[in-house]
Amino acid sequence: TAAAVVWDTLRDPDALFRVLSTKPAAIAGLSAHGRAVRVGNHANLVVFAPNEAWRADSFRSKSANSPYLGAEMTGRVKATIHEGRVTYQSGEK
Repeated sequence: TAAAVVWDTLRDPDALFRVLSTKPAAIAGLSAHGRAVRVGNHANLVVFAPNEAWRADSFRSKSANSPYLGAEMTGRVKATIHEGRVTYQSGEK
C-alpha cells in the first residue's frame, strides 16, 4: 500500500525511489540499500506496475488495521528482489 499511496501522491518515478528507498536507507545508515543499480552490486529492486488498479482487501502483514483497507488503489508492487533473490512475487502466497 505504501508504494501505491506515494505513487498516487507524487506520480514521479524518481520521487517514488527517493521517498521509499534512498532516503529511508540514508536515515537508517544502510549503505547497501537505496543505491543505484550498477554492475557488480547485488540487485535490490522492486518491480512496480504504476497503472495497475487493485483493491487493498488483504495484506501480507499480520496487522489488520489500515486506513486503506478496502480502498481502490493504483500502482502495485509485482516483485521484490533482495541481494539478487526474488523475495516476493505477485500471486504467490
